[in-house]
Amino acid sequence: MANHLRGEIDIKLGEETFNCKLNFDSLVRIETNLGTPILKLANKIANADILITEINFILFTAIKGGGKNLSEKDISDIVFKVGFVDAIKACGEILANALSVGENEKK
Repeated sequence: MANHLRGEIDIKLGEETFNCKLNFDSLVRIETNLGTPILKLANKIANADILITEINFILFTAIKGGGKNLSEKDISDIVFKVGFVDAIKACGEILANALSVGENEKK
């Protein structure tokens, strides 16, 4: 179960639910690898103007951040199986959560 205070969110893709988490480092990794600022990616999702490779990398990074060790190929297979609409919706939820919650874990 996701701990929202730590910036985690549960995402259902097909029959499986994934614990997803993006922290500052993973947001930077997404920006760097995709060459696009996070806010612009969120806007691209809202406008249905996002590339499949962007969807795949966001999901890969978030699912890996949530503790599940899947390859990018595994994520590609999941995205193709569940469909792009559900995958785009999941990316939107993940980014919205990361941008609004952050990580409030006590150290």
